[in-house]
Amino acid sequence: MPPPPSGGGGVSAYGPLASWGDRAIAALVNFVPLIVLSFVIGLVSNTLASLITFAAGIYFYYLDGETGAHPGKRVMGLKTVSMETGQPIGGGMGIVRYFAHIVDSITCFIGYLFPLWDENRQTFADKIMKTVVLKDQPKQAFGPEIFKP
Repeated sequence: MPPPPSGGGGVSAYGPLASWGDRAIAALVNFVPLIVLSFVIGLVSNTLASLITFAAGIYFYYLDGETGAHPGKRVMGLKTVSMETGQPIGGGMGIVRYFAHIVDSITCFIGYLFPLWDENRQTFADKIMKTVVLKDQPKQAFGPEIFKP
């Protein structure tokens, strides 16, 4: 059975779509602490700082695929789901989606801005992976629980 069509205008068959601003704040919640940690560790070892940042990114996108939300999305009440099933795409595919964001970057970062005018509010990585980011999901307080699958 084919998936129901998108309603457009910020709504999908599975719920309201997250705005670009919501997604940007979720990314900041994830990466600002990592940048600070990387800077501090980088004072000792740039290689170690780079490895920790890369590993954290992999883990966050594993969580995003496995549960539908990395820590930043959990705090913001956002969820990544398949356009076809409305369910999370799985941890492995979440990591693939992480690498698909390379396309968002190599296009002078236009891919990250694409949700501002796209009907389904998708980045290029979302289009490649056939995912959407929903809003109005349960929010979690920032704490150790948001880092668990």
